[in-house]
Amino acid sequence: MFHSNVKIIEYNILDVQNQLLSLKEPDVTIQKSLKSKINKYVKEAKEIEKNYLSALKIANNERLTFIEQNKNILGILQGLEEELIKFTKDFLMKYVIYNNQLCKNLQFDNNTRMNVSIIIL
Repeated sequence: MFHSNVKIIEYNILDVQNQLLSLKEPDVTIQKSLKSKINKYVKEAKEIEKNYLSALKIANNERLTFIEQNKNILGILQGLEEELIKFTKDFLMKYVIYNNQLCKNLQFDNNTRMNVSIIIL
């Protein structure tokens, strides 16, 4: 929107300049009319620039807010992932210990049966 408005104003100013150049004799009333048109277009351009800078400032503030909110969210997510890793490590350690104890118990039971069978024979 900003660029299209600026292009329209540029076109209008060029049109006024061409009208000034096309005058064969300097007519004061026409010159005043064209100067007032140029002043009007310059005021419009300044207003458009002011609106553009205001919109740009708002957009930059929103972007900074978005970045700050995402930092908090990403920090929370990272904390959750760290907890998940901790719990996974703990689970795997307990699983390894359980299986190790299970193997030892099975070996013990197997050895006990072998000893009992040897004694019985």
